Amino acid sequence: MFQGVAGLKELYLEENQLEYISPDVFMNLPKLKILSLRKNKLQQPQFWMMALPHLSEITFSENNLVCHCDFIISFKKWVTEHQLTITFPDLDVTYCKGSTVPISNFNDSTCLIEVINQDVKLILIIAPTVSIISFLVIFGIFLYFYRLEMKVWLYSKYGMRFYNNKDADIGKVYSAFISCAPEDEEWIIEEPLPRLDKHKLCILQRDFPAGGYIAESIIYAVENSCRTVIILTPNYLKSQWCKFEFDTAQMQAQKDKCKRHVVVLLEAVEKCEMNKNLGSYLKTNTYLDINDGLFWEKLKFALPDNEILQEQNETVE
Repeated sequence: MFQGVAGLKELYLEENQLEYISPDVFMNLPKLKILSLRKNKLQQPQFWMMALPHLSEITFSENNLVCHCDFIISFKKWVTEHQLTITFPDLDVTYCKGSTVPISNFNDSTCLIEVINQDVKLILIIAPTVSIISFLVIFGIFLYFYRLEMKVWLYSKYGMRFYNNKDADIGKVYSAFISCAPEDEEWIIEEPLPRLDKHKLCILQRDFPAGGYIAESIIYAVENSCRTVIILTPNYLKSQWCKFEFDTAQMQAQKDKCKRHVVVLLEAVEKCEMNKNLGSYLKTNTYLDINDGLFWEKLKFALPDNEILQEQNETVE
């Protein structure tokens, strides 16, 4: 717009029913000095954004100025900053729509209070939102890192358990097969058996007759147990039969497509002494430490409920 009239110095746009003027509409009039926008329907003209470097006089009375706070504050700031270079002949007779007070006398302290109130309202909205989101993030991180402890607590306190692939336990004879080195059998008899008396545990040295085929007994024990509890000690790593028990349990877990191992660290072991399968398993799975204050609760949680196991087997029968 206004192409080819770059030398225009005065422009009168009175009574043209103008409702809006783009701030860059006068960019091709760099020498414009006098601008009249009187008697139009302008609501919130952005005078302060117009590119008029040589403007010396502007009139804008008798418009439909909508005096929201953001407009009033920007308008009065523009007038104040340019009152030495631009004259405003009708400033004192320019009114906001529906007001009898000239825009020059408009009390902008009310606007400042409104702006402050808006900021306060915004803070009151944002602060709780940020707090809730932060709480949920922290709570989510807490649940992620302590998810096992939370599950164990719910189980020990209220008997709540979240099953995964519980159908894979149907038809099993034992709650767990205890895989341990012969040297550690005494600990099995003294500790787990009395504490886990509600669970039907399978112990190779106790439940299978001497002289039988050990490999067949191990395979039977693993296949008919819901879990295989690995009692990890230096003695366990030295035993070839223990290695066979672990590998058999791992193959059974792959066959059943669910987690079957429960590794218990009874004594400290050197990683370099572990076979490849056991070492790989411990890199990607957690284990239970005998020194953990919640060890027995975690071990009980890792085993299926004996009552539920019996009900499932009775249903199958």
